[in-house]
Amino acid sequence: MSINTSQRNTTDHAVIDQVDVRGPRFAAWVTTAALLLALVVSASSTTATAAILAAQAVIFAAGAIGGPRRHPYGQIFATAVAPRLGPVTEREPVAPLKFAQLVGLAFAVAGVAGFAFGAPLLGVIATAFALAAAFLNAAFGICLGCMLYPSVVRLRRTPAA
Repeated sequence: MSINTSQRNTTDHAVIDQVDVRGPRFAAWVTTAALLLALVVSASSTTATAAILAAQAVIFAAGAIGGPRRHPYGQIFATAVAPRLGPVTEREPVAPLKFAQLVGLAFAVAGVAGFAFGAPLLGVIATAFALAAAFLNAAFGICLGCMLYPSVVRLRRTPAA
């Protein structure tokens, strides 16, 4: 996230935008904390939980639209964390990360709807799924949305006439 790099794909000569893997993992840790807070608060206030999830949904939307460099947690990483770290040793492509943020947005919106409209079980389940995905990415570098991305891209392609 802190390093704006591009890398050439030698097979098709397309430029692939990539970011430091530590940025999305940092964002996943902050997201994990926010979603965990939402689940804890859900035991006492569905309204407060809906507000927490709505804020996280806005953050997911920023990541889905603008990518990791425009993601609020990514900007915190780039300005406050990355300068204190060593050089970038591993990068990952931006497109799957944007898709993962879109998936997170869908779960957050479902959670907000559940908590806001009297279906707290739906809210808890949607939040728990988003939390599990964020934690897997943060702790183990497993991005479930990124793993789904190639399948979605294949489905989107239209065969030539």
